[in-house]
Amino acid sequence: MSLWGQVKERRITQIVLAYLAGGYVALTVVDQVVDREVLPDVAYRVAGTLYLFGIAFALILGWYHGEKGDQKASFPEIVMLVIVSLATLGSTGMIIRGHLQDVAVASALDTSTMDLRRLAVTYFEDGSADGSLGAVADAITEGLIGSLSQVQELDVVSRNGSESVRGEDLTPDSIGRIFNAGTLIEGSVGQANDELLVTVRLVDGQSGIQVQRDQYTWPADELASVGEELTQEVARALRIHLGEELRLRESRSAAPSTAAWLHMARAEKALKDGLAAMQRFDGEAASDAFAIAAREAAAAREADEDWVEPVVLLGRVTYEGYPLSADAFATIEEAISLATEALEIEANDAAALELRGTARYRLWLGGGAEEGDESDRLFEAARADLVQSLNLDRSRANVNSVLSHLYLQVSDWSQAVLAARQAYEGDAYLAAADGVLFRLYQASYDLGDYEEADRWCREANRRFPEDFRFVRCQLQVMTMPRAEPDVETAWALYNDFVEMQGEGEENFLAGITKMFVGGVIGRAGLPDSANAVFARSRLDRDIDPEGEQISVEAAMRSVMGDVEGSIDALEEFMVRSPGHFPGEHWWFQNLQGNPDFERLQAVR
Repeated sequence: MSLWGQVKERRITQIVLAYLAGGYVALTVVDQVVDREVLPDVAYRVAGTLYLFGIAFALILGWYHGEKGDQKASFPEIVMLVIVSLATLGSTGMIIRGHLQDVAVASALDTSTMDLRRLAVTYFEDGSADGSLGAVADAITEGLIGSLSQVQELDVVSRNGSESVRGEDLTPDSIGRIFNAGTLIEGSVGQANDELLVTVRLVDGQSGIQVQRDQYTWPADELASVGEELTQEVARALRIHLGEELRLRESRSAAPSTAAWLHMARAEKALKDGLAAMQRFDGEAASDAFAIAAREAAAAREADEDWVEPVVLLGRVTYEGYPLSADAFATIEEAISLATEALEIEANDAAALELRGTARYRLWLGGGAEEGDESDRLFEAARADLVQSLNLDRSRANVNSVLSHLYLQVSDWSQAVLAARQAYEGDAYLAAADGVLFRLYQASYDLGDYEEADRWCREANRRFPEDFRFVRCQLQVMTMPRAEPDVETAWALYNDFVEMQGEGEENFLAGITKMFVGGVIGRAGLPDSANAVFARSRLDRDIDPEGEQISVEAAMRSVMGDVEGSIDALEEFMVRSPGHFPGEHWWFQNLQGNPDFERLQAVR
């Protein structure tokens, strides 16, 4: 009899389908019970694991006992059932153990009275068999102390302090009490084959409980550079994690109940998922995540009408979802309204001011106010909110990031650079690092500062290689007077940029970016090839109704020395967008003194 015939004879399909249906109903019940907080979240994860392994049990039992009549348990069946049982117990045990560890960590953080910002870095252990990595371990330790000490928001025990407990038989909580440090950083350095293995542990200074453990590898033949470069990576990861823990502690302490805090935690998680989906250009997934975040934030809001955080979070969710809305202006205005409502609860809430200032600025940027006095008032109101938020909380790096963008719009490039630098230096926990680096690059580029633009573009691309902005910036830098144009590299960067947009996305952004490729080609002494790129890359009016691509073409023609072509394109752009004149940028320095250029400048 064929295999399929045996399956039908033994009724395996019916047995497995019946199990799947019954198990699904049971899982749904567990989900509802967990959602009502009768059972902890881990119960659903355990139930899901049991359900999945149960499929194997159903298959085995169906195969050996699906036929009519009595069937005795055979040795192979018993062996398979034992193996599946052990795997089931092992998996559920890992889930429960992980949950208990998470509970212990959360409890330690909740009950800790020490300031997490007070750090002690203990000297890393030399884990090599022959003691040959002691110098490397010391270099990493001292590099971490130096790197973290430069972060204004952190209070790091000095190198001498760490040296004083070196070699002492002290437990982590004892060291925490000695230095009154809420966070300890300890680790070890070993070697596996041709790689250096560095283990870093983050420990709660009061309880001694390990909060996080990370491992880093490095080529063993590059020991000369490991100290500085690996230290930067470790320090960056620690700063991010500390920021998350501080935010969790602050939100837990402000929440009226554990249930309300859980709603907030779920809303934050869903908001993060939505933003990640937006980065992937997955609008459907982003909409679903934002809907969950809004629902959870609203549930938290119902717990206490005087609790400001859920109102601000609901406003953030609303604001972040505006690109997906059918009426973007109305959605942004709703976010402004929620921020204002939060400020009625707490007049000096820095987060609410940041949200309202950011949303007002976005409304102004998108033309959500009539030109003239109304537009000016909206711009000044946005700036006032952002400045007040920063005065209340100097650590809000994203505020400085938005301000730097704001200053770029009014061509105040020096202030834009200053704000971006302050954002980068003040972002103790790197919550807004990608945006801050982009502002630093953009402001430096618009100032015509080649060295700074190139520096920040390289740093941003190193840190965020999957971000299309930092692929495009490498292309844009090659349009600057002091840069060396490389046509082959320009096309490679363009192709990478297009791939990052996803399928079907080669439209507006790609069309703009291709103009920069033309500029690089023209600067490389190939004007005919550049003209061909410009001609075949023009966007349709329905994609670019305001002619932004034409203004970039005008800029690139100027950069490559095509004065007549630049003026023609500039004039065409100004017909498409009356009243707009981009000629103040350094791009157009080759046109200065040209009578046709001055004529266009006069009629803007």
